[in-house]
Amino acid sequence: MLRPAPAGFFWYECKEVWIEGLHSYLLDLWNCLDIVILSLYLASFTLRVLVAGRGHLHCLDAPSSPECYYFTRAGRHEWQPEDPQFVAEVLFAVTSMLSFTRLAYILPAHESLGTLQISIGKMIDDMIRFMFILMIILTAFLCGLNNTYVYYQESQRLGNFNETFQFLFWTMFGMAEYSVVDMPQYGLAEFVGRALYGIFTIVMVIVLLNMLIAMITNSFQKIEDDADVEWKFARSKLYLSYFREGLTLPVPFNVIPTPKSLFYSVRGIVRFVCCSKPKRQQDYPPIPTIANATLEDVGLGGESRRSYRLQVVKALVQRYIDTARREFEESRRKDLGNRITELNKSVSRLHTEVKRLHHSLPAHPAPASPLDGASVLHRYILRVQDNFQNFSQAAGSSGPGSPAQVMVHQDGAWGLGRKAGAWFGRPSPNPLSSARTHCEQIDAGSVRVTS
Repeated sequence: MLRPAPAGFFWYECKEVWIEGLHSYLLDLWNCLDIVILSLYLASFTLRVLVAGRGHLHCLDAPSSPECYYFTRAGRHEWQPEDPQFVAEVLFAVTSMLSFTRLAYILPAHESLGTLQISIGKMIDDMIRFMFILMIILTAFLCGLNNTYVYYQESQRLGNFNETFQFLFWTMFGMAEYSVVDMPQYGLAEFVGRALYGIFTIVMVIVLLNMLIAMITNSFQKIEDDADVEWKFARSKLYLSYFREGLTLPVPFNVIPTPKSLFYSVRGIVRFVCCSKPKRQQDYPPIPTIANATLEDVGLGGESRRSYRLQVVKALVQRYIDTARREFEESRRKDLGNRITELNKSVSRLHTEVKRLHHSLPAHPAPASPLDGASVLHRYILRVQDNFQNFSQAAGSSGPGSPAQVMVHQDGAWGLGRKAGAWFGRPSPNPLSSARTHCEQIDAGSVRVTS
């Protein structure tokens, strides 16, 4: 069951390179992963065939030779560490792991899993950039500790490059014993080793690992802010990858010839035998958003494909520009609406404040409307009358005097009534129409209001 899968996988990748082109094919990281998986599969399969072939050849020449026994009947404990069978098994194990990680390619079809897969991809990018700094610092302390303990046989864990690397690597995760650096009989070397180990712990565990966590958190937050857009783009890209021409059947069924491929093969053979130059037609549909007149002016073949891709890019750019323009116009309309709403609220607050001020005035029964300018004038006249009553009472206590006359001219009353009517929102037709003339004898004086 596993033999047809690598063959179908290899044929699928070859057709994908033929359709997309090598440059476009290598721009996709998933294709790079496919190259690694396919290379490891082919290497593992080749090594297994090599072992079987060498055993067969040795047994044909000398069936009793040690080489024939080694490749045919020897146990695994007798094999050399660099035996091709060991290498093939290790490569196959790594390839199996990478093949299962390839299933993450279809995760963008689901909203939640697709967003998580995009976030993990961004985190891996941050980790790759961070690994350069980590490896520089790790190598520096690795050389320092190794050169410190390499001259002393008392240290069994340090002094060896491989053991020192393992010690520092597990120190980053808190899984190493700090007593390994102790060497009481050599005080200076022990002091330097402890100092280097303490500085490594502070720099690597406290500073760099926390910085890595902060970088990963920042990348995840950026993806979450644009999660919907990122997921829709990844989903559309996944859907379009299954709509391409020439990739009809999945692996490993693509090794079976399809009727379409048989028809194309027969047609090509017939055209080749008849010595007729086939006129290649354009296999690409027109772009409705852009005038595709440029396709008529370019030649067939690669130029047509390049022109079609250029039109696709132009269509995507034009759609982006149109979307940005619509969003700008919509935001401008929303801003204008918000300003109008604020203006309405300001007018409403002003109207409420005017009504509150109107109701806070001293209320006197009057036949006129409370919003009439003449009623305001009437209240004003009454207040003046009350003031003159108090004045008359004060004057009467000292002695009788001549009658006092209060003259309210028509021009002043008309202006006051007009201002009062404008303040309360409507003009008064005649500010003296509803005003009454009040005359009252106050002791020895009199108040007369004339118009």
